[in-house]
Amino acid sequence: MTGSPAIMNDSRRQRKYLFKVIIMKPEKGFTIIELLVAVAVIALLLSLLLPSMSRVRNMAREAKQRVQFSAIDQALLAWRNDYGEYPPSSFYDDVAGAYFCGTQKLAEALFGLDLLGFHPGSTFRVEGVDGDEALYQNTQDSISLQVRQSRYLELEAANAYRLGYSEPAVADGLFANTGSFYPASYVLCDEFARIPITVGMENKRAGLPILYYRANTSSNTMIGDEWDRIYNPFDNSEFVNEFFGQVFSDAFTVFVTDPKASSLSGVPWPYKPDSYILISAGLDGRYGTLDDITNFR
Repeated sequence: MTGSPAIMNDSRRQRKYLFKVIIMKPEKGFTIIELLVAVAVIALLLSLLLPSMSRVRNMAREAKQRVQFSAIDQALLAWRNDYGEYPPSSFYDDVAGAYFCGTQKLAEALFGLDLLGFHPGSTFRVEGVDGDEALYQNTQDSISLQVRQSRYLELEAANAYRLGYSEPAVADGLFANTGSFYPASYVLCDEFARIPITVGMENKRAGLPILYYRANTSSNTMIGDEWDRIYNPFDNSEFVNEFFGQVFSDAFTVFVTDPKASSLSGVPWPYKPDSYILISAGLDGRYGTLDDITNFR
């Protein structure tokens, strides 16, 4: 006995409906095109966001560098109050061939050659046991320690690091080979950390050395013989060339020239002609480029 046509039609309609719902209609979700569009939008947002984050990070480093310079400024002012002038920066090649330049002399003035304080008997040279090194050799000598000045700046605030390794396999300095430069000396490093270094049991990254130039206040020129200029490019040029392969002396005069003062006077004139200049290599790690952080601009 067959069913009525109405019942059979209803049954067929129900089967078609169930077929569409269960078999033919897919579950709700993202299609491949929708996923590709979402990925493209995320990639676009990241491409816009990452450069901004990088700029913010670099601005923070620059601000931190200027804070460090401000601390060094205060320390140098205290040093001048004690000794009547700022520390020298002139390049010195002693009889033993141990180079000593402006960046090394800055660290000795603020901390002493061994970080235990500056000895007032020092003439900022390293000449062996008969010279200034003898002032720092015997750290058990209470008389020597008593006459020293206390540190003018906290070590952590200054990023003071040894120039050369104490031993070939111990990376406790900036450079494994310091050539003719005195390896046991210290330098103040900037905030753009890039050199792996070990301090005690702690692994760190040190920045590049801060260049220091003291103004020759008896000079009124930036041209002619370098030794008679307000600022002598050779105070640190050998250092920059030795460790970074860069001839900074050729561009130094242009780099430190104050355009406003020079245009008003009609002659080349530097920034801060009555004191000193500090230069950080900045983000690119090269001295004398536009991203350098200085205490004069």
